[in-house]
Amino acid sequence: MKDIPLKVIDLGNGILMCTGTTKMAHGTSDHVRVVEMRLPPMLLDPVATFSIVDNKGNGTIFGVYSVKFGYVNNQAETQVSLNAQNIHKAEPSSDDFFCSYIVVGQRLDSK
Repeated sequence: MKDIPLKVIDLGNGILMCTGTTKMAHGTSDHVRVVEMRLPPMLLDPVATFSIVDNKGNGTIFGVYSVKFGYVNNQAETQVSLNAQNIHKAEPSSDDFFCSYIVVGQRLDSK
């Protein structure tokens, strides 16, 4: 697994689709991973799907438990903050995990 840069696709009628894969950081423990993405400005809250994958492809399963959308840089970007937790095994995992995402939303009109 590797990082795949953000790709923004204009679906027409002001709808944007953003896709990518990014490495997650360790959270408060080896049971938690966190990641933040910066996307073009969209009306809140867009429709999103996330997959958390172990870099080895067969490790511990992590499940998303928190997703927050917000604006940063004076509404120049949409910020997505995501937290995931180990739901597969009781043991902590030191493996690297990646978050693949698809976010679809209405473009935020410039003021």
